[in-house]
Amino acid sequence: MMKNQDNDRYSKLKMYTPTMFTTLNLLMGIIVIYNIVLDNSNSYRIDLPLLIVFAGFCDVLDGKIARKFNVESDFGKEMDSLADSISFGLAPVTLVICRLIEYAGLLGVIASLVFPVAGVFRLAKFNVTESNGYFEGLPITVAGVALALKHLISLLLGLQGSAVYIDSYLTGGAMIIASLLMVSKIKIKKV
Repeated sequence: MMKNQDNDRYSKLKMYTPTMFTTLNLLMGIIVIYNIVLDNSNSYRIDLPLLIVFAGFCDVLDGKIARKFNVESDFGKEMDSLADSISFGLAPVTLVICRLIEYAGLLGVIASLVFPVAGVFRLAKFNVTESNGYFEGLPITVAGVALALKHLISLLLGLQGSAVYIDSYLTGGAMIIASLLMVSKIKIKKV
């Protein structure tokens, strides 16, 4: 009797472990967004981009654990996509949006709108197509983590004056390119 209970607990733990990592991913994105919404000067904190990077690790782990434990599910796939849309679509844009709009103007507005929309489109496409060992289009996780790391580098460099304008235009341009790559038909081998 005791052995059956232990097996049931182990099975439940295996089943819920990927969702715990997906939830951690989601929480990191929410924490970033809340911090910026509560005080925009928080967008200059170096720990917030690192939370997005941590969310990226959680996103990689949830899928690997689900496949290893053979507990992949439609629920897990949908939960993962919803978490990714926040942590890698909205949260990175929230980090950079004020600087983008202030220094890159219309380009910043367009990039800030297109990036999360392209990411969500990419996630929806992923959920309804067969992967066959490849991602079609740049994964939103890669795009979001890259944007967070780019923002972190800008913060660490302490850009001032005209360098902030140049950086903002480069960021906006990179976001539009990443958006196009997310919705492209480019095939990227899964690791």
